[in-house]
Amino acid sequence: MRACILGIIPGDIVEKAVEECGKTLAGNNKGPLKDRIAKALNAFKEQHRVTQEMIEDKFGYNADSFTEHDFVELINIFNSIKDGLSKSDDWFDKNAGKDKKSGLAASFEKEEKTTKKPSIKDLDKEEVKSDGDKPNVSTDKR
Repeated sequence: MRACILGIIPGDIVEKAVEECGKTLAGNNKGPLKDRIAKALNAFKEQHRVTQEMIEDKFGYNADSFTEHDFVELINIFNSIKDGLSKSDDWFDKNAGKDKKSGLAASFEKEEKTTKKPSIKDLDKEEVKSDGDKPNVSTDKR
């Protein structure tokens, strides 16, 4: 039915209507953009299991850089998923951000490397390495 309606209405009128819808979505919001984006990110996480890293990966930049246009697009994606017109997998890569380690994990690994004491096996390997590094000088004269 939508396709039939869009087939009858001229394209420039459809574009203007979509533009006005975007302005309405952007203009009807109360509060700073940063707070609205934070609420949207939280709603994605709670209702659709979509993390901030996944959203940032889709947009290609940090959420701190989102504009009013990005917010409207984010809301449109949310509504599409909520209404069952699409799935979160259609929009977001579920593996985005999984290769990153948390600050706690990184500091733990760093601490572990700096506090690791050499074992006897490590010392034996060092001796073999140092012996193996010596030049091979032959005293046999033929």
